Amino acid sequence: MSKFACFIFVAGLASAMTTPAGAAQRSYNGTWPVTIVKSQFFNGTGCLTLEGSGRSGSATLTLNGQTYQQGSFLIMDGIFIASIVKPSGSQNGVLQFTAHGGGGRIGSGVFENLEGGAEFDAGSLAVGMKNGC
Repeated sequence: MSKFACFIFVAGLASAMTTPAGAAQRSYNGTWPVTIVKSQFFNGTGCLTLEGSGRSGSATLTLNGQTYQQGSFLIMDGIFIASIVKPSGSQNGVLQFTAHGGGGRIGSGVFENLEGGAEFDAGSLAVGMKNGC
């Protein structure tokens, strides 16, 4: 192997070591089917739409025929969190989704409906395959 070819190989290896494996496949942009069970008011299926760059961005939810348009998501340390604003009378509530997340996937977790800063309702959350809705 020539010195030039060896340099190219080492430079490529260094680049591969500093770029997370599968970085191009880690996008969370798309539609994610969600199913909520064991909730008093929000049992059902819907679609969580995520748009952003990398591990954070905006979120929209359609659940049981209702659309909630203001939200955000973040994935950090293997945890996915999406918070969607829900109009609730004189103050807004938040629909929060917390699940295992990483490597371009979102797993099972917990759903919470927060009203007035306190938990009002909760349930189990299942998230389907990306672009499944």
